[in-house]
Amino acid sequence: MVFKGNRYKVYEGGRVWSYVSGKFLKPFTNERGLPIYGFGWHGVQISMSRLLLTTFVRPPKQGEKALHWDDDPSNNALDNLRWGTDKDNKDDSKRNGTRAFGERMGTAKLTEKQVLEIINSPKYYGYARDLAKRFGVKKGTVVDIKRGLWWAHLRGHHANGTGQRIRKDQKASSPRER
Repeated sequence: MVFKGNRYKVYEGGRVWSYVSGKFLKPFTNERGLPIYGFGWHGVQISMSRLLLTTFVRPPKQGEKALHWDDDPSNNALDNLRWGTDKDNKDDSKRNGTRAFGERMGTAKLTEKQVLEIINSPKYYGYARDLAKRFGVKKGTVVDIKRGLWWAHLRGHHANGTGQRIRKDQKASSPRER
């Protein structure tokens, strides 16, 4: 399939031939592991997955991103690619076991062992202050853990399936409940 006014030809395997330079372009890999092509006009960069989907499937609708069914950014086989939303991408990462939560979150200050200690500790006047000081977190964090608003997966449920915080007055919505 010819791309961008007969200047480039895109092949299903992800290779791009440049009629301008007379050779195949070499993609570079970004910090997330996505192969990216840089095109000579105005410094335009496009991921291999987006280029393949746009060329062989259809252009994206507003808000759509190029997604990999297996969450492997280097697997750009057309049958592994599709257009989807951020929510679809989160669902994929949950299904594929690549979603970070708990200790795997880069911002986590507590270990699962520490959180279980907080969950299982008895409540008494000043418990939140004492535990917060002991574990080096804010008092509100301890209270939220005790209420099941944070680290909910350690209580046998995982908030609303997205890892987002749920207030008590909100109903948890999971695919199983629908």
